[in-house]
Amino acid sequence: MATFSQVIDDFKNLVFSDSKTVALRKKIKENGTYEDVQQYAYRIGQLMSDSLVKVDNMSADDIETLTTKLSIIMKNYINGAAEYAQKHLNESGGINLATKTDVYVEDLVTQTIKSFNPDMDEATIKSRLETASTTQNLKQVDSIQSKNAKFINSNGYKVTVTRVYDNIGVHNREDTCEWCKERCGKDVPYDDAKANGMFQRHPG
Repeated sequence: MATFSQVIDDFKNLVFSDSKTVALRKKIKENGTYEDVQQYAYRIGQLMSDSLVKVDNMSADDIETLTTKLSIIMKNYINGAAEYAQKHLNESGGINLATKTDVYVEDLVTQTIKSFNPDMDEATIKSRLETASTTQNLKQVDSIQSKNAKFINSNGYKVTVTRVYDNIGVHNREDTCEWCKERCGKDVPYDDAKANGMFQRHPG
């Protein structure tokens, strides 16, 4: 049976050896955008599900503790990436303000694990874990963007929001999601963007 340390070490090794996360982390540090951070967050969510699906013969309480620990690690990775992206954004706009990364994100992974039953096959478990972890991570990036936009806007800067529908993320669906399309727009003033749900995300 894998121990906490083994699963956590496996996840960390995956994050720092995966070619996609390595390339994205380098790009984000140099001059990355929130789009890059979203791709990074999505990828490490996939890697977390890869680590969790290997867990066997661990009690429900232990798995919940483990997912909490992994979620904290993921959150720290995403916070670091988002801080770089926001600093780049502030510098390009001549904004001399601190970045904000301390946000609350619902623990979707633990909720998903609690819904599992013994009859589920491995493919179903992995698919649901990946959806939960990637959605949780993308929601964190959305919340960080929203918090920074609100902070900058409240300090007298004119903040506008652009959201593009690209069907990348938790959907990956062939049909168009009208819920998401309704929340897209270009150069929308912050207050209107917030009211129109442009920082919201949903699974499914």
